[in-house]
Amino acid sequence: FVTDNDAHDIYAPSIFDQVDAAGGTWRTYAEQFPGDCFTGEEAEGGRDGEGHYVRAHNPAISFISINRDPVRCANIQDHTAFEPRQAAFELVVPDSCHNTHDCPVAVGDDWLSTFAPRIIDAPGFWEDSLLIITFDGGSDLGKDDKHRIAVTMVGAGVAPGTVSDARYDHYNVLRTVQEGLGLECLERSCDADTMADLFQR
Repeated sequence: FVTDNDAHDIYAPSIFDQVDAAGGTWRTYAEQFPGDCFTGEEAEGGRDGEGHYVRAHNPAISFISINRDPVRCANIQDHTAFEPRQAAFELVVPDSCHNTHDCPVAVGDDWLSTFAPRIIDAPGFWEDSLLIITFDGGSDLGKDDKHRIAVTMVGAGVAPGTVSDARYDHYNVLRTVQEGLGLECLERSCDADTMADLFQR
């Protein structure tokens, strides 16, 4: 259970292992990622151009089963390699500017306004795909002194305009993804419900 932004090498199963075990495919597209199983905490520039990569935002590289296996590491690529629907599960990680950590929200909005259409306009997206946009943390305390983090879902089966009053966390997001991919729950996601109220019945 990681509660900081430090670099960790984790001996634990992950959704990436689950996808592989089920015969599926996965990709992580981390902006400015240097490639070659890079496990450094930060990197600058690269094929994506100017920008700042932070390992803490790229979960796949922290799992020992991935970062010590060049074949599996090859599934972690920078944004120049991005192709929508190339894999069953794709995790897109913006750099520290485009995720609005180091730049104004307006900069992140502009980036998302050009990147998201590449996903939702891809052939077949509206038939069987789901785009989830969220953050790994927040700064403003909401109800009950808990951090409130925006989550937006777009895609097949999502009820347009729906806003949920339920209290969800990242394990609910993970459980929703797992169910969508036909996977079992994993560790703490086994105690989490899917975000079913956001989908049409």
